[in-house]
Amino acid sequence: MNAKRKTEMRTAPLPRPAPEWLNEVKAWLDCLPSRTSVTEVPELLGAVGSSTGSVRKTNEDRTCIAKFVDPHRPENTFALAIVCDGIGGLERGGDAATLAIAATIEYLVGSDQYEHDSNAVRLSSAISYANQVVYEELHGAGGTTLCCFMMSPVGYPMGVSVGDSRLYGLGADGLLQLSVDDTIGQELANLRNIRTEAIEALEFSDDLSQFVGSGADLRLDAHLPELESIRNGVIVASDGVWKMLGPTFPRIAKNSPSMHELVRRGIQASLWCGGLDNASLAALGTNAIDGQVANVSRNTLWIWAPQGLLRLDPERDTVRIARFSKGQHSARVSEPRPEISREEEVTTLPELFPHLTEKTASAERTRRSKRKKSPIRLQVPQDGRNAKKP
Repeated sequence: MNAKRKTEMRTAPLPRPAPEWLNEVKAWLDCLPSRTSVTEVPELLGAVGSSTGSVRKTNEDRTCIAKFVDPHRPENTFALAIVCDGIGGLERGGDAATLAIAATIEYLVGSDQYEHDSNAVRLSSAISYANQVVYEELHGAGGTTLCCFMMSPVGYPMGVSVGDSRLYGLGADGLLQLSVDDTIGQELANLRNIRTEAIEALEFSDDLSQFVGSGADLRLDAHLPELESIRNGVIVASDGVWKMLGPTFPRIAKNSPSMHELVRRGIQASLWCGGLDNASLAALGTNAIDGQVANVSRNTLWIWAPQGLLRLDPERDTVRIARFSKGQHSARVSEPRPEISREEEVTTLPELFPHLTEKTASAERTRRSKRKKSPIRLQVPQDGRNAKKP
């Protein structure tokens, strides 16, 4: 069965005033840890993770899994897995990635399912809107790839990709690439009578043929996968994962016992292979949207990023929850936190976790001063005892 049916469409985005909560979303997406981090999303049978890598100084990838529930109009409910890889050759690639994700979520939350003919039009309109927002904000100083997959209680699940971040389906036969790269090499490969060897020999074959924030109209292809090809889930990956791992990535995906383990292994393997680029993964179970409207009395938006969870509720304060792979611990943070450097990480722990005493942090600072070669990641035990090195 063909798992790659595409419908080309051009959509005009609808202008709208930015809601107040959008600034919280942007701040949260920019609040990346200074090193590798993975968050499990059990509510959606998924996980999301990102790593700066071993070479680059900053992480210009942005990724998250978002869920919006509208109890009054359940058809507007959706789950979204998205990865944006900011273009490193541009001055503000990371900012472009943040804006693109925030604008996509903004459009989907503010749109009505029945204003569109299908989920394909709804999602494509959101990405066209994101393209417009990024260009108007950055004026060409930043651009990004964008690859995402959306599910809702009504309509067909689907993905859209711009650039060379990839969408994969995980079926009974393993990993299947659903998206097509927007690169010069791929555009040439679509033409006849051009040998693959000749394309690969070109220096610019990996250059992007289109990206979000370019200012030009996007050619958007909605990928409608056969259900069998996504039976076990969908995966969105930046090129820092799929390009770095090559044929190893499908084997990791097929043999991982859960989406959380798949994301963790994929990110870690990219580091083992050299960590030459930022690496990001978002994975989602395809039956996870079922029953999401139950027990929710008002519109609520959840955003899981590599650093944890942001929940937006118009009737309550914003809540941030930091999640760790071993045990779950939470802390309320009233203001957006900047990126935490390795040197500052220990001193800020008591602020994030009040049950950690200053004595614990002081002892950890002493241990770190004696061990300069690698950073120490604190794990907070549930019984309140001193934090230990992993």
